[in-house]
Amino acid sequence: MTIRTSTELDAARQECLNLLIVYFTYRGTVAEFDRSWSRFELHRWWTTLRVFENDLIMRICRLDDDDKSLHSLRQALQSVRPQLLQKEASALDARLKTYRQLINPLKTKARNYFLAHLDKKATKVPVDPRGGLEVPLAEVVNIVDAMVGETVHYRLRVGSLEPELDLRSELSGNTTRA
Repeated sequence: MTIRTSTELDAARQECLNLLIVYFTYRGTVAEFDRSWSRFELHRWWTTLRVFENDLIMRICRLDDDDKSLHSLRQALQSVRPQLLQKEASALDARLKTYRQLINPLKTKARNYFLAHLDKKATKVPVDPRGGLEVPLAEVVNIVDAMVGETVHYRLRVGSLEPELDLRSELSGNTTRA
């Protein structure tokens, strides 16, 4: 299998890394819940989770942008299309279409009504993930793998004394350190 790279694909890989870092932090925050917290502490925790969810939604959605002046999965695919066999390109086109359908409720409701804009007609958050973002996040990571031509390793090392994290394992629920 040929390893592919381009500026556009590198931008998508970087966004996958950012997505996985935010998701790892989100999961850690979920796990910190303590029943002994005051109502203020509980409110602060809940607000933090919502901010992480909003960030994840924005990142997941912006990878589906159509604008040629913006980095996106479509632009990444266009940048490596000459290196792909027709069968691979068609399969990736189909995956991007499926991805767009998968995230459509997030993009058209949560992002457009409440995150990027404040729609006057919407009275409540129409899409409230409360977690549940693992499927579109995993699909982004897998699409980028297919474009690159191999499994991309997303690692985070925050200091010389801390273990390196394999963020892909963190997404799958395995908390092994690299």
